[in-house]
Amino acid sequence: FGEDVSDDGEAKEFRELIAEVVEYSGVLLFAGTDTSAVTLEWAMSNLLNNPEVLKKAKAEIDAQVGEERLIDESDIAKLPYL
Repeated sequence: FGEDVSDDGEAKEFRELIAEVVEYSGVLLFAGTDTSAVTLEWAMSNLLNNPEVLKKAKAEIDAQVGEERLIDESDIAKLPYL
C-alpha cells in the first residue's frame, strides 16, 4: 500500500491518514450502529487535526469545483486527492 509513492514527509503523512481511514472504515462497516453524523464528525476532526491535508483538499475543491457551488457526485472523478 503506497509503495510507489515517495517517502517525503507529505507523502508519508498522507499514507498514514489513508491507513487510518481504512482502519476506521472497517470498524464502521462491521459495527453498523454509527450514524452518518458520527462518521462526518470523525472525518472533519481528522481534517482539522491535519491542517496541511485540509489545505490541499480545499485547494483541489476550489480549483476543480469552484467556490460558487457545492460538490456534486459528478465532481468526484475530478478530485483524486479528496
